[in-house]
Amino acid sequence: MFLTNKKCTPFTPACQEKPDCARARRATGSRGTKGDKFATDVAEICIQAYNYPNYWLEEIAFAMKGLFNYDNGLFRGMEKLGNLFFLNLLTIICCIPIFTIGTSFTALYYVCMKMTKDEETYIAKDFFRSFRQNFRQATIIWMIFLILGLMLVTDYRLVSLNREVFPAADVFIVLIMACGVIYTITLAYVFPVLAKFYNTVKQTIKNAVIMGIRHFPYTLAIVFIDVAFILITAVGLIRNGRSFLAPLYICLGFSVPAYANAYLFERIFKHYIPDTAGEETGSDEEFIARLQSEDRNKISDEK
Repeated sequence: MFLTNKKCTPFTPACQEKPDCARARRATGSRGTKGDKFATDVAEICIQAYNYPNYWLEEIAFAMKGLFNYDNGLFRGMEKLGNLFFLNLLTIICCIPIFTIGTSFTALYYVCMKMTKDEETYIAKDFFRSFRQNFRQATIIWMIFLILGLMLVTDYRLVSLNREVFPAADVFIVLIMACGVIYTITLAYVFPVLAKFYNTVKQTIKNAVIMGIRHFPYTLAIVFIDVAFILITAVGLIRNGRSFLAPLYICLGFSVPAYANAYLFERIFKHYIPDTAGEETGSDEEFIARLQSEDRNKISDEK
C-alpha cells in the first residue's frame, strides 16, 4: 500500500530533492484516524530510513538548525529577558540617590515602551538619553510626590493614633484614604506620561490624573501589576522571614512590571497623540521635536 505511493519514494523522478514526506503530508492537510495516522507515520519513516541511509542525520540536522536559529522564539525570549535584567540593574543603580528615583522610572518606561513597539532599542543609550532629557522635570515631580506621600502617611498616623482627641477622626481617615487613591493613580501614570509626551510639570500631573480616572479599568490592571510582586515578596518575608522571590525582584522586579504595563500605556496613549502631528512615525526624539516646533509656531502666531 505504502510502496505504491510515489510521493514517498525518494529516488523517483518526481522526488529528486528527497522531500520530507511527513512534512509534505502535513502541508497538504491529509487527515485520518489516530491509528491510521500513527501507522502511516511509522511506515513512512521505515521507508525513508531504508531507501535513504542519511535520513536520520538530515532530520537531526534540521531539528538542530531550528533549535539554534537566532530568530527562534526561545532565543528572542532569552534576549528580551537579558535586556530586562540589564534595564532593571540600570534602574536600581540610578535610584540609589533618592532624588533620582523619578528620573530613573521615567527612563525605565521610555525604554520599555520602545521595546513593546519592537523598535531598535539600545538599552543603556536610550535609558541615559531619556534620563538626561527628563532629569529636571522628573526630579521636580518626584520631589512633589515624595513630600505629598510623607504628608499623607503622617496625617494618617496622627489621626489614627489620636481618635479620642478628634471626634471626626473617621471622617478625616476617609478623606485621607480618598486622597491616597488619587495619589496612587497619579503616581502610576505621571512618569510614563512624562516619558511619552512633552509638556510642563503642571500639565503632566494634570494629564496623569485625567488619564488615570478616564481609563479606570486599565488603571486597576496597572496598579495590580505594580504592587502584586511587592506584596508576594512582602508576605514571604513576614511569614517565613525570607522570600525566594526577593532575588528575583532584585533582578527583574522593576523592569518586568514596567514592560507589562507599557503595553497598557501604549493602548491608552494612542488616544492622545495630536491629530495635527499625523501618525507617530520615526523616533520619539523626532516626534517630540515636531511637537515643540508646533508649540513655538502657535505662540508666535498668538503674539
